[in-house]
Amino acid sequence: GPGSPLLINDGEWEGIALKVNGRKVDMAHFEQTYQMIVESARMPGNPADMALDAYNYTAQYLGEQELILAKAEELQVTVTEADLKKARSEAAQGYVQQLEAKKGNVVSDAFSGLEKRKAEKAAFGVFLQASGLTEAQWESEARRNLMVENTRTKIQEAADAELKTKMEAKKAEIDGKLKEGKKFADLAKEYSDDDRKAEGGEMGWIGSGLLQKDTDYYEAQRKALFDTPVGQISEWVDIPAGFVRYEVYDRRKAEGPDYDKAKPDLIEQIKAEHADDAEYAPTDEEIKERYDQVAARQIMLRTSAPDKFSEEINKLKEEATFEYNNIYVLAHQALNEPKLQPPAETTAEQLETIAKKAAVGPDYDFQLIRDKLEAGKPKSKPGLINPGGEKKEAADDGAAATDSAAK
Repeated sequence: GPGSPLLINDGEWEGIALKVNGRKVDMAHFEQTYQMIVESARMPGNPADMALDAYNYTAQYLGEQELILAKAEELQVTVTEADLKKARSEAAQGYVQQLEAKKGNVVSDAFSGLEKRKAEKAAFGVFLQASGLTEAQWESEARRNLMVENTRTKIQEAADAELKTKMEAKKAEIDGKLKEGKKFADLAKEYSDDDRKAEGGEMGWIGSGLLQKDTDYYEAQRKALFDTPVGQISEWVDIPAGFVRYEVYDRRKAEGPDYDKAKPDLIEQIKAEHADDAEYAPTDEEIKERYDQVAARQIMLRTSAPDKFSEEINKLKEEATFEYNNIYVLAHQALNEPKLQPPAETTAEQLETIAKKAAVGPDYDFQLIRDKLEAGKPKSKPGLINPGGEKKEAADDGAAATDSAAK
């Protein structure tokens, strides 16, 4: 049917689509998010299943977002005007790019003659109109999204800082063992955090041309590999992945008869890489760089924990109490999920009464509702958070669910 029916639509549940640890998401925001998801997603299957999937996805998305926003409050994360300004500019630029992809678009042609700032302002206005959003609605959603992103950054930075401190201690430990005469390859097997660990950090032959030149650590990495004498160990290098130290055990320099013999093939290789330029002629530096290589091992100590944010949120989800008040979300759970999570005061009888009216009702095993409802119950009855932030106990108002659903 039209709209998004609520299981309970009075009292503290009036107009509320779901709660996460007592934090409320109202139906207007739920519906707005649902529409955006439907418009952007391409879900296979029949329309009824697609609708249930979209409602469930919306509920999961908003539930997780509320957990992150609660974490943001705990960490005192903020959104600045500069953040909003950047988001507004990106939205406008993205819309202009879409328009410019359509040749002869009148709006795009109009923008092309305006100054950048005026063009962005005009584009943002058209973007809002096309999206069906007011500026206040866009800003509210933008603030939520920015708060989530800023929380992700804060959690990640804190985790990386903690890990980096631990790796500094490991560096000192490794340095001490090297001074004691321990073999580099053995220490790589013991300490290294990369996929070369099992082979004692073996990198094989590596040329300077394989290093990333457009980075601020290129020169330090190049010196560590190519200025370290054969048989010696470099100093530690700080790269984005972490701390790395090399043992150089062989070298092939671009000189002598072997280099002269290999030179013609190297020239052809480089020319083949520039096949679109028939006149391309490799420089001596390019040819030497291609031949000049070292054989080395490495010890890598990672100073970034890229999965930390996901781990933190998954932990919060496991501990959270979710209550879904949207009948379509509950229908998806009844048909596809291992547990049902309606408002805490809802009974199995109330859900059965509603489910029997559905097209699949006559063929549905209603014992499943009881089993899934039992599986979805929180371990303890959640406290509810009112707008003032104070907790109060959830009222046992089972009749409200039946009356509201009947309406």
